[in-house]
Amino acid sequence: MENPKWMRTYMFIGVGQFISMLTSYAFQFAIVIWLRLKFHAAEVLAYAGIAGLLPQALIGPLAGVFIDLIDRKRIMMLSFGSPIRVLLGKKNV
Repeated sequence: MENPKWMRTYMFIGVGQFISMLTSYAFQFAIVIWLRLKFHAAEVLAYAGIAGLLPQALIGPLAGVFIDLIDRKRIMMLSFGSPIRVLLGKKNV
């Protein structure tokens, strides 16, 4: 291993991705719990699940083609920053 710098960069990105995914799933779980406590209906939970998974299912297969055409660093910053902007925009949830 002549250049160990790549491993440090890879681990930094990997740990960041892990933390991002963990907090995203925790936030989605918190929304489901909040909906359950507020509405007391399973139908609302089903709609929340569909709303959470449908964009991934529809956009995911096509997104890879377009992401390869754009700078990866910019895509990562946008994908990590979008949930933060949404969260900070909603102060009284």
